[in-house]
Amino acid sequence: MIEHLDSRFVGQSNLDCISGEGSLLILLPMTLVEQWEGSFGLSKGSYTETQFRWAGEGTLMTDYDRAAEMSDHFTIKDYFKPIPLGDGVGIVISEDYPTVWLPSASGGTFVRLTGTEREIFPLIPFIEEATWSEPLFEYHVNHTDFALFDPAYRFNDSVEHLPLHLKEGRYSASTVHQKIEKTQIIMHRLIRL
Repeated sequence: MIEHLDSRFVGQSNLDCISGEGSLLILLPMTLVEQWEGSFGLSKGSYTETQFRWAGEGTLMTDYDRAAEMSDHFTIKDYFKPIPLGDGVGIVISEDYPTVWLPSASGGTFVRLTGTEREIFPLIPFIEEATWSEPLFEYHVNHTDFALFDPAYRFNDSVEHLPLHLKEGRYSASTVHQKIEKTQIIMHRLIRL
């Protein structure tokens, strides 16, 4: 679901928030979105075995199963993790919170809204001051257009998604779960190297 937010707190217009029906979101380059089969099947070239089965034990493994298993351990590294797809890589974002993308000159930050926008947005200036994790992984961007959407679905024109743009290059991925004042803030960022 896409929701338009009151972004006057951060000085940006057209700030949109996305949430999935489950606890996951996936970021994929637009060149890969047609390969994602969601909970309907397994993408070509994906032969990884998983223990998790969305549809239950004994069912066929799906791309959604792969995404869910990657984020099933819930250490800080498992909230923001790369997932191979065909000849590329996407990113699985875990936690059951609506998500906002805040682009910056050097990349951008996914902010998970654990409270109301009135509680969260005044904390945005603290992004740089947050205690970020060590880099979790390096992400290579070869195409600039991306979609953030619910990984339970196949991507097509009817799937609600948040479009994102990144410059080509290498990015460092890190995350932070931090309490600022009385609000828990969860952020994941991609910073160009």
